[in-house]
Amino acid sequence: MILALLLVPTLDAEAGTFLRYGIGVGHSADYSSTSTKAFSLGYTDSLLGPIIYQYEGGYWGDSSGHGRRGSGFANGGLGVEANPGVFILRTVWAVGGITTPDTMLGGRFQFNHDFLIGVKGPNEAIIGINIKHISSAGLEKPNLGRDLVMFHVELPF
Repeated sequence: MILALLLVPTLDAEAGTFLRYGIGVGHSADYSSTSTKAFSLGYTDSLLGPIIYQYEGGYWGDSSGHGRRGSGFANGGLGVEANPGVFILRTVWAVGGITTPDTMLGGRFQFNHDFLIGVKGPNEAIIGINIKHISSAGLEKPNLGRDLVMFHVELPF
């Protein structure tokens, strides 16, 4: 809470198109995290002060077997962004869907949570690391979820 109060004077958001590429993080020793590769393309912009909105679409491929496959995904949601100095912190909660349920994610309707930490360059471009969690919040079974660690590049428009 104190950290949030200290960041309030420096909160703002910039519009940008982003590209992400990364790997999955496994949930068990049976699954290799490097067997999942993912990429996405999206857009984020300021809505009101530190509140932002984000749209994203992408694909992950999972070569580990065990009933796991690849799937397209799309989501849209709201979040908060803070810019303390050259750093950027962003968290977004979104609703969306996947094209192919599997042994990790049952059902097409999914929730997404993103957390980004990065640095902003002098031209407002952002480079960082994004952690993404996708799950149905227990509405569909199985609900093991997917966790992705993705390299993030964002260019302002």
